[in-house]
Amino acid sequence: MISIDIAFPDEIAAVARDMRRRDFVEFSALAPVDRRAELAKLLAVRYARQEAMVAKWDGLPVAIGGLFCYRPNVASILFMATDNFPRVVLSLTRFILRELFPRYEAAGVHRFEAVSMLDHVEAHRWLKTLGLTQEAVFFDYGKNRETFVQFAKVIDAGPPSG
Repeated sequence: MISIDIAFPDEIAAVARDMRRRDFVEFSALAPVDRRAELAKLLAVRYARQEAMVAKWDGLPVAIGGLFCYRPNVASILFMATDNFPRVVLSLTRFILRELFPRYEAAGVHRFEAVSMLDHVEAHRWLKTLGLTQEAVFFDYGKNRETFVQFAKVIDAGPPSG
């Protein structure tokens, strides 16, 4: 049984503690901490104040995600998952494409964006499934000079306004 709901801090911390190895490498490259327990605590505090969502499989938190508008009409994507992600990926992908993105678009969001480490191929594949395309490479972006890639989905992209 798969469910998707608002995430509580303990669920964010649980997924963060058990996140996939590549997710941990990526998140820790952008955080002031290096250990899983510290990162889990940091992420639970940071995202519990916002509307992060949790995907559960048989009641077990498997993935945490969210869309956060730090700039007007631009949604930044947060996502992390445990090794059980394959159990929820299809339902979660359908939810994002059929419900979450359309809800934000109806509210005026015209850009969805995400950054991911250059070598996190699994994340890049999934972002492309969600309709995002690679648009930039950021060298020396992480705390240890890791390279990141920016992906974006732009709604009704037209010529730049001036």
